[in-house]
Amino acid sequence: MRDKRSSNNSQYLVAVRNDRGMALILVLICLLLLSILGVTVLTSATSDLRITGNYRKLDDAFYAAESAMEFAQADGIIYSTLLPATSTHWPVPGAGVVINSDGSMSTTTHTDYPDYNKMTLPPNGSPNTDVAYIKVDYLSTGAVPSGLGTEVDAGLGSGTGFKANFYVVNVIGTTQDAANNELSHVELESHIVRVVPK
Repeated sequence: MRDKRSSNNSQYLVAVRNDRGMALILVLICLLLLSILGVTVLTSATSDLRITGNYRKLDDAFYAAESAMEFAQADGIIYSTLLPATSTHWPVPGAGVVINSDGSMSTTTHTDYPDYNKMTLPPNGSPNTDVAYIKVDYLSTGAVPSGLGTEVDAGLGSGTGFKANFYVVNVIGTTQDAANNELSHVELESHIVRVVPK
C-alpha cells in the first residue's frame, strides 16, 4: 500500500512543474517594461522639443532687439529730434507710434508699450512675429571722452571744437509664437555718445 503523504507530495510536484501560462506572464512583464520605456522616451523627446522651441523664440526676440538697437544707434533723425533745448525723450512719454517698414514714422499709436516706438521686423523664415520697441533718452552734454579720435587724442589742440551728447537707448524685443500665442521678451540697453560741433 502506498503512503498517502508521498502521493500528495507528488501531486504538488506535478503542479509546480506544470509551466503552462508562464510564457504569458513573462510576455506581459516584458510588455509592461517596454511600455514604461516608451513613455519615458516620448516624454523626454517632447520636453527636448519644447526646450528647443523656447530657445529659438528667445533667439528670435534677441535678434529683434539687436536689430532695433542698431536702427536706434544709427538713425540720425532720432538724434536730430533730441536736442537738449527742445526734447529729451524719443518718443515723448506716452506717445509711442508705429515705425513704418522704411524707417519713417507713422501717426498710428499703439498701446503695447506707450513710452516706446513700435517696429515690426520683416519675417526671418519662422512663423513667429518679431516686434521691437525703441526708446531713446537724452542724458547730458559734456566734454568728448578720450579715445574718440578728437584733436586732443592726436595732440593737435585742446578739444574746444567739439562736444559730446550722451544718450541711453532702451529696446524691447519680442517674438509672438503663432501656434500657441506664447510671447518671448528680451530687453537691451546701450549708452551712446554722439560727437557734435560746439
